[in-house]
Amino acid sequence: MTDLPTSLPCSTATLRQPHPPHDWEPQPGMNPVHCPGHGQPEPPPAPPWTQLEARAFNAVQPALREAGEWLPLSARRAVARAVLAELQPELGRLDRYRAWLADQVDKAERADRVTEERGGVRDELRISPHNGLAAGLRTALHGLNTATEA
Repeated sequence: MTDLPTSLPCSTATLRQPHPPHDWEPQPGMNPVHCPGHGQPEPPPAPPWTQLEARAFNAVQPALREAGEWLPLSARRAVARAVLAELQPELGRLDRYRAWLADQVDKAERADRVTEERGGVRDELRISPHNGLAAGLRTALHGLNTATEA
């Protein structure tokens, strides 16, 4: 048995009428094939995926499945991009908070180094809630990064 073609010019391409590439069914009910189009350049490649866009894209399918709906992959990507565009102000605030928190970690670590260089602190001051501040901030930053990147 021979394999069916996956690329086949449509009748419009055969007649050399300008049109873009598209998928079509040679006969109703047949598997769709790709027509390379005629007289028009190929569309530019889609921009590369970001990790956040990929996560949003993957989150769309379970929600659709739960609702008993289906979307083609290109539409799922458009939905994911639209949701991310809507959330961009909140994502920007989160990035600013992450940068602030990283700066606080740096300041606390510098303060710890200065304290150690000056001979440390007296024993009665070791119970201060500020001891270990750098470690606590570092843990918070790591948790924030893990929660938003995973």
